[in-house]
Amino acid sequence: MRKSTGVVVGAAVAVLAVAVGGAVLVRDGATGRRPDRTDAADAWRVVERAFPVDDEWMGGPQVLLADPKRCFTGFGRDGLSTAYWVGTGDCATAEVVTPPKRPQGDYLPGDDRNGILSAVPARGGGYLAIAKHTFANDAYAYNTSILRGDGTPEGWRTVARFDAADGEDPQASHVGPIALTTTRDGYVAVGRDNDRPLAWLSADGVSWRAVDLPADGAVGVGVNAVAAAPDGRLVAIGTSARPNEHYAIRTWVSANGGRTWQTGTIPDLGGDPQLPLLLHDGRRFVALGGADGDLRGAALVLTSPDGQHWQRDEAAANARMITAATVLPGGELLAVSSTGEEQETEESGGTRECAAAWHSSPDGWIREELGCLGVPTSLTVLKDGRVAAVHWTTLFLRAAKTP
Repeated sequence: MRKSTGVVVGAAVAVLAVAVGGAVLVRDGATGRRPDRTDAADAWRVVERAFPVDDEWMGGPQVLLADPKRCFTGFGRDGLSTAYWVGTGDCATAEVVTPPKRPQGDYLPGDDRNGILSAVPARGGGYLAIAKHTFANDAYAYNTSILRGDGTPEGWRTVARFDAADGEDPQASHVGPIALTTTRDGYVAVGRDNDRPLAWLSADGVSWRAVDLPADGAVGVGVNAVAAAPDGRLVAIGTSARPNEHYAIRTWVSANGGRTWQTGTIPDLGGDPQLPLLLHDGRRFVALGGADGDLRGAALVLTSPDGQHWQRDEAAANARMITAATVLPGGELLAVSSTGEEQETEESGGTRECAAAWHSSPDGWIREELGCLGVPTSLTVLKDGRVAAVHWTTLFLRAAKTP
């Protein structure tokens, strides 16, 4: 793993502004050389160390959600434990609201790792989040649980757990949902129970019922994401792969709230495509990721009006693998990716990955530079129209569009 995908640490208190032809990139707390590129027509403000952590190695939010009363809430990890932050002030800073750390998992806090995979606003206020527990003796084995919180340090509790069945080794299994969305009737989560792809349905976020996703004879099936359309239609997306064969993209569609699912039709994409992101932009479903799973590989974007029939969006041909995306108030997309470049740094590891944002518009996908402080993992639109993005402890803020 590249160090550039880890934490970027700044120590100075000065603010650096770089302007080229009216484009501005503002960095708070920046050190060292300025980025090789600057922003496009819209200004991005980049704040290093915006999220306080005790453990700077891979600490900070992995998911951001806009908060209608405050700025945003961040969900992620600090060291080996789950952690939470809320935006403060003008949304350029955050304060940690992590509960007091307690032993988790198998009560070996020095060995296992915990983090947040997905989060949504909960009915009645607060949030639901999926926490992932990864076992130290297996790089891939995990189980997950559902947390409910109100954004305060003591307001988080585990409301559901997904564990290996009796007779299965819990530290060699892959069990539980990994993505979550709200529906008209409650919530739907998707994931797997080892070789079995599943959706889980819940009215209250506490009691969950598992529903099989049809595998149609495929093996190695995994589910990455789920999204809901305004009409209530649900779509899930994932992959399947036989040993020594390429990945194949799979989609599932439900028109009845997740109670039953049908498979969709995906064109032959070749290679090893991976689409970990799925959203609905108000008109269509959009799946985003990469053609081969390489951070610097080509982007892959598929669109579908109904979730059953998909086509490739060639407008994203110049982008690299999409790591995060959101829908802007006008229905346009904003996505982020690596630029394929890196910048030398005096920090441990030697380099930082450079990133770009991609704004979809009637004129195509327009590139906006983010500098070389890592590639964001989550984007959210704030109540004032700005966009917040995060890469570990670094916060990116995009100015709101003016009418």
